[in-house]
Amino acid sequence: MVLTDTFQLYEQERDMIANLLPDNSERRTKQNKRKITIVMGNPPYSAGQKSENDNAANMRYQNLDKAISDTYAKYSSSTRLVGIYDSYIRAIKWATERIGNEGCIAFVCGNAWLDRNFADGMRKSLTIDFSQINIINLRGDIRKNMLSSGLAREGGNIFEKGSMTGICIVIFVKSNSHNCECKINYFDIGDDKTSKQKLQNLSSLGSIRKIKNENLFQTIVPNKYSEWLNQGSEKFSQYTLLGDSRPSEEVIFQITTSGVVTSRDAWCYNFSREK
Repeated sequence: MVLTDTFQLYEQERDMIANLLPDNSERRTKQNKRKITIVMGNPPYSAGQKSENDNAANMRYQNLDKAISDTYAKYSSSTRLVGIYDSYIRAIKWATERIGNEGCIAFVCGNAWLDRNFADGMRKSLTIDFSQINIINLRGDIRKNMLSSGLAREGGNIFEKGSMTGICIVIFVKSNSHNCECKINYFDIGDDKTSKQKLQNLSSLGSIRKIKNENLFQTIVPNKYSEWLNQGSEKFSQYTLLGDSRPSEEVIFQITTSGVVTSRDAWCYNFSREK
């Protein structure tokens, strides 16, 4: 066991507490040199503070963030990539590099990367990195339920009040002998289930083997836009764009903006002139 910031392990040789805890630092150095082929966990979910007033900005990790920039961000067609540096996505990238050419990663994590636009490059990169990806989508995105007046049918969150974010269990498999396309197996927990029902379903399934043996997995074949779920129609690519921050001639509005993005809005503008 090592007391450390996991993501910091590959940013620098010595940690900040090396002088205070030399034994811990020695274990940290040895762990870095060991071959590790399995990474399991429930990584933290945080794309950053909601407001500058929080004073809790995410740390930056030069090497890890560059690895994300060179792959997940590079392959993306999205112009807004803040979410790609979420802590759980950093964990997936860190673990992908840590296990090397062969191994397995098993995470309970956020599920936004499954269908959001910001993660199209991530999805593409994962199909390059892994031979098989097994997904159990537990849904439970409370915001989707709220914003769509319940039409999203996300059901309860498995962590109940502990999370408003949709959750999935994902198992990534790397194999040296694999030389064909990545196989993506997908299982959806279902519509409108309560937190208790979802946990009971997981308990009755027992293991991933039962899902496979009972043919409960759906095989996902990504389209050319790296969409896995809710794949769009090709017709949309033929429509004229409303606007695009990248240079483009065929758009209706030549100038686009995100509007006022201060992360301190209550201090910067208000309906009341006095306030």
